[in-house]
Amino acid sequence: MVKRLLFSLILIFSILMISIPFSNESLYYPLAPPFNEVQVFYHTRGSGTFSYMYDKNRGVMKGICTAVKNIGSILDEADLTLIFKGYLTTSFSGVIERLFVKYTLKGRLYVKSVCLPNTFSASAEVGVYVDLMGSRMVLASKTIELYYSGEDQYVFNDISQTVSKELNLRVFKGEVIEFTVTMHISSVALGALEDYSYSLADFSSGDYGLRIILYIGYLEDSYISASINPSKAYIGDSIEISGYLVDSNGRGIQNSILLLYLDSNYISSTRTESNGYFYFQYIVPMDIVPGEKIFKVVFEGDSGHLPSSQEFKLIVPSFSLHASHYSIKIPFGSVRGVDIYVNDIYNYNLPVEVKIVDLPNWISYGIVGDTLSIPPFQFHIYFTTYDVGEFNLEILAVGSDGQIKKILLNIESYPQPTYSISVIPYVNEVFQGSSTTYTVILTPLNGYNGLINLFLEVNGLNFS
Repeated sequence: MVKRLLFSLILIFSILMISIPFSNESLYYPLAPPFNEVQVFYHTRGSGTFSYMYDKNRGVMKGICTAVKNIGSILDEADLTLIFKGYLTTSFSGVIERLFVKYTLKGRLYVKSVCLPNTFSASAEVGVYVDLMGSRMVLASKTIELYYSGEDQYVFNDISQTVSKELNLRVFKGEVIEFTVTMHISSVALGALEDYSYSLADFSSGDYGLRIILYIGYLEDSYISASINPSKAYIGDSIEISGYLVDSNGRGIQNSILLLYLDSNYISSTRTESNGYFYFQYIVPMDIVPGEKIFKVVFEGDSGHLPSSQEFKLIVPSFSLHASHYSIKIPFGSVRGVDIYVNDIYNYNLPVEVKIVDLPNWISYGIVGDTLSIPPFQFHIYFTTYDVGEFNLEILAVGSDGQIKKILLNIESYPQPTYSISVIPYVNEVFQGSSTTYTVILTPLNGYNGLINLFLEVNGLNFS
C-alpha cells in the first residue's frame, strides 16, 4: 500500500510538471500533498445532515450536505468546512513569485421547493479557497437560491485545471510558511410551515470531490563573494577580481554571465565555472583618470536566481605639478627664479622626474634641488636672459608609470630701466678769474622713474 501511494504521488507530481505552463523566470517547489493537518468544522439544524472523507496525503476532499424542510418545520440546515493545513520551512532566501494550483473539482448544487412566490425557500453553497501568507486564491464560489416553487442546480466539472496567482513574497531561509486549502459547503431549507424545500450540496458521490496539488514558483537570492587584488595600482598594472557567485545556501551558481563595470562604464563579461568561480583581469590604461575608482561586478539574474552585485574600490595614485608663479619678467641681463612643486595624490610613491623642454638660446637656467624624486618634493629654477624677448616655457613631470603632467611658464625679458647724462659743453677753456656755465641733461631710459643724486667733483681747480 505504501509503495502504491508513493508511486501515485510521484505520478501526480510528474503530470503537474508537464502540464503547468512554466515561465522561464522561476524555480519550482511542490508544497502539497501531502498536507500536515486536517481540520473539520460543521453544524446542523433540524433534519440537516452531512458526511465527509479526506486523504491529506493525496490532497483529496469529499463532502455532502443535505437539508429537507417538510411541512410543519421551519428551518433545516447543514454546514461543513474541511481544511487542509500545510507548513513549508523554506530552504532558501528569495522571493516567492507565484502560487500554482492544479485541481479537479466535481460536484453539484441542487435546490427544490414548493412555496408561495417571493419566498426564500432553499439555498446550496460551495466555496474552495487556497491561502498562503495572507494571499487568497478563490477556486470556486457559488451559491444558488430559490424564491419560488421550482428547482435549480449548478454542476461543477472542472477537470485538471491549472491556475496561478502572483505573490512576490520575500522569504528567508528557515522561515515557516503556512498554507491552507478550504472547502466549505452548506445546504439550507426553510419557509412557512406549509412549505416544502430541499437543498443538496454534493461533492462526494461517485467521482465527485476536490483533488488538489500546490506548487510555488520562486527566485532564490544570489550573492557575489569576491575580492580585488591589488586595491591600489598604477598605470599599466594588472588588476584581478575573482570570487564566487553563490545562492542562499552557499552553492555555486554555474555557467552564469557576470558583467564588470568601472565607474558605471561596461568593461567586460565572463561566465562562472561549475562551482560558481569567476575571474576578471583589468590592465590600468594610460588614459584613465587617476583617483578613486569603483569596480562593480553585476549578476543580472537568471531563471532561478535574483540579481546581485558587489563593488570594489581601486585607487590609482597620481601627482600634481605646480609653480610658485607662472609669469616671470626678467630685466635684460638679470636673474629671476621660480619654485616648482610636485605633490602626491592618493599616495603616489614612484619616482617623478621634472624636465624643461626646448629652452631658447637667449635664456639660461640653473637648478637648486633635485628634479628626480618621490613626491612630494620641490626645487628652485633661476633664469638669466641675454636678449630681449618673450617665451612660453614648458615644464614636464614624468612619472615612472608613464603619467605626464605639464605647466607653462611665461618668461619675458626686457631692457633694464636706466638713464643717460650729458653735459654741454663737454669741453670748455676759460681764463683764470673768469666764469663759465655748464648744462647737465638727464634723460630716463626704458621707463626709469627713480631719484637721481648729482655730485660735482673738480680736480686741481678752485671754484665757487
